[in-house]
Amino acid sequence: MKSLWVALVLTTAAGIPAYAHHSFAKEYFENQTISIEGELVDFEYRSPHAWVYVMGKDSNGQMQRFAAEWSNPNRLARQGITKDTLRVGDYVIVTGALHAIQESTNCI
Repeated sequence: MKSLWVALVLTTAAGIPAYAHHSFAKEYFENQTISIEGELVDFEYRSPHAWVYVMGKDSNGQMQRFAAEWSNPNRLARQGITKDTLRVGDYVIVTGALHAIQESTNCI
């Protein structure tokens, strides 16, 4: 299994301007990050945002399905990420800001 680090929706923290149709600060807790480690179960490379789905352990050690919103496909393509970059079954570590409704949806 290959290891792949995926940085998600952290462009504002990196100092790169983010142009979006919604406010990052409204949707996410900018000062709270989480890392989920596990098997990729789905990768949706679509507009307006790509989504990464991972089976990983929650804070209680129970396996859960987590959803992570990523950037739009145009921005990902400029960074060399295509629809074929991630494959179901890949081992990934996803790090990102907690979604405002993360507690009930396992969304980052």
